[in-house]
Amino acid sequence: KRRGLQLKSGDTVTQFPAQPERPFRQALLPIESIIVDPRLQLRADGLDQDYVADLSAAYDSGALVPHIVVFQYGDENSVYWLADGFHRHAAATAIGWRELLVEIRQGDRKAAFRYALQANGQHGKRRTLDDAVYAYRRAIAESLVEPGDAPAVAALLGISDRWAREITREARDRANAERDATIQRLAQE
Repeated sequence: KRRGLQLKSGDTVTQFPAQPERPFRQALLPIESIIVDPRLQLRADGLDQDYVADLSAAYDSGALVPHIVVFQYGDENSVYWLADGFHRHAAATAIGWRELLVEIRQGDRKAAFRYALQANGQHGKRRTLDDAVYAYRRAIAESLVEPGDAPAVAALLGISDRWAREITREARDRANAERDATIQRLAQE
């Protein structure tokens, strides 16, 4: 069964809600078993090293920090794709931790990417508009959403309607100009 996924087919986005039981399990994983794919890290400016240092200090002091989220692909010899917690992973690595408590969800790299698109909407280092624009461009490149569909962009990225309208304005303007040019051409024929 699919859990907590959004799939796009044509113009429709289908939500597969998480099952009533927890859609993930927690486990202690060796840090080196987690694949850190830079294409899943959706910060416009990459990792903020000052924030990594702050998290390292928080880990050292015993502060409660949210678990990172990985997607497990396969059963035996599983692959674990890091989807949320790039700064936390870097902080744990920087202080020499060998294992990290993680939330494990089922899915492949694409499922991890979909999850990463909404990461930090509710916690962590606050996203900037540049981060949202970067995630939008990546979602367009993966054909997960139509460029001018502001409500779908807001839902996919977990951003405000205002940001989604701002991000998609150029694509909507371009589509309107193409439509108007087609109408004029047809009217002249």
